[in-house]
Amino acid sequence: MTNASVAAQAAVAHLARTYDPASTVVVMEDLDLSGVRGRRRFALRRVQRIVEKRFPHVEYIEPAYTSQVCLRHHAATQPPM
Repeated sequence: MTNASVAAQAAVAHLARTYDPASTVVVMEDLDLSGVRGRRRFALRRVQRIVEKRFPHVEYIEPAYTSQVCLRHHAATQPPM
């Protein structure tokens, strides 16, 4: 097992200890891995499989929703004119 797999398992185990897997809905980005190769692709798929195995309720959302900038936060970080 690679270090990334061990770290992913440890992180998911921590989530499972912190939150009840039977009543928790995990929300993950539905990543398009078509252009990703090698270790990164393997690691992302491994994390998804580990989460799916531990938590029965996993929902995937479009990355566009999670990548958007919060307008309130964005306005607060802009310098005054």
